[in-house]
Amino acid sequence: MCNAKRRKIVYVMETLAIKGGLERIMVEKMNFLAETGKYDVVLVEVYDYASPDCYALAEGVQRIRLGVRKRHGMPLKLWQMAEVHWRMRKTMRRVMPDVMVSAGLLGVLLFGVQSFGCREIFESHGPRRYLPLQWMVRRMERRVDMVVTLTKGDAGEYRLARRAVTIPNFVSGGGCLPCYDNRGKRDIVALGRLTEEKGHDMLVEACDMAFGNVAEKRLCIYGDGRCRERIMRMMQQARHAPRMCLRAAEDDVERIYSEAFAVVVTSEYEGFSLVAFEAMARGVPVVACDVPYGPRELMQDGAMVVARTAEAVAEAIERLNNDAGLYAALAERGRRCAAMYAKERVMKMWLDTFDMTEK
Repeated sequence: MCNAKRRKIVYVMETLAIKGGLERIMVEKMNFLAETGKYDVVLVEVYDYASPDCYALAEGVQRIRLGVRKRHGMPLKLWQMAEVHWRMRKTMRRVMPDVMVSAGLLGVLLFGVQSFGCREIFESHGPRRYLPLQWMVRRMERRVDMVVTLTKGDAGEYRLARRAVTIPNFVSGGGCLPCYDNRGKRDIVALGRLTEEKGHDMLVEACDMAFGNVAEKRLCIYGDGRCRERIMRMMQQARHAPRMCLRAAEDDVERIYSEAFAVVVTSEYEGFSLVAFEAMARGVPVVACDVPYGPRELMQDGAMVVARTAEAVAEAIERLNNDAGLYAALAERGRRCAAMYAKERVMKMWLDTFDMTEK
C-alpha cells in the first residue's frame, strides 16, 4: 500500500522577533500542523532582526531566513521589496510547496505582485478596509486562491476574491486553563501594543470618569509602543492619576489575568482579540467596544459589548463594579463563549481548508 504524499505548507512571516498576536497564532498553527505528522511545514522568515525570537517553533518546522534588512524611506523600501521578491522567488523554486500562506501587509505585498507556483492563501487578521495600499489589496485578493478571514463580516469585504472562508483564531490551553474568581480584585486591565488604533487614550478617559463613582479600582495598561509617552502624560494629568499605571509588556500574563477585575478592549477595530478571549476563558469579565467585526460577531453574550465612547466604557465598568450578579453571569458566559474556540476545533477547520486547496 502506498503512503499518501505529505503536503508541504510554507508560512511567510516578517520575523519571530515581533511579539504580537498574529505572530503567536501563526507559530501555534505551524507547530500544530507539524505535530500531526501529515505535513511538511516550513517557515520563511523575511526580515533580519537583531532581537531574539519571541516564540518557539516545534522541532518539525523547518526555518528559512531570507535575511532582508529593513530599510526606511520610500526609495529604500522599494528596493527592499524588490529584494524580498527576488529572494522569495529563489526560495519557492527550491522548496516547491503545495500551499503558501501569508498575512497582513507582507502578504498583500507578496501576493499582490506575483504568483509563486503553488496554492496561495492570504490570512486576514483585521477588517480589509483598514489595510494600507488598497489598490494592492484589490490585486492580491484577485490573485490568491483563497482569503481566510476571522469573521464573516470581514469575509463580506473581500468581494473580488475567488473564495473567502471564515476561520476564527483559537484560545490555547483548553480545559487546562485556570479559572479565577476575581470579584474582589482591583485591576482594570488592558494589554497590547501602545498604538493609536488600540484606543488606550480613550480607556484612560473612561476610567477617569468611572473612578469618580467606583472606589478602590485602578487602571493597569501593559504594553510597549510609540504612544507610550502620550498615554503616560494622559495618566499623569488625569483626576485619578494615583490610580493609573502604565507597565511594560510582560511574559507572565497568567499573573496579570489572576489579578484582573476585568479586561477592557477599546480598539478601533478587532479581528478576534486574543487578549479578550484568553481573559474570558479564565472567567475574567471583558468589556469590548462594538467595532468591526470581532466583538459583536464572535463574543456574542460572552462579553459586555458597548459603544466605542469613553462614556459607554465608563458606564460598563461601573455596572460591573456595582452588580455582583452581572459580574458572575458574565464570567460564566465568557467561559462558555471562549470554549467554542478550542484549538482542536479551529485547527480541524484549517485541515479541511488545506484539503480544499488540493489540485
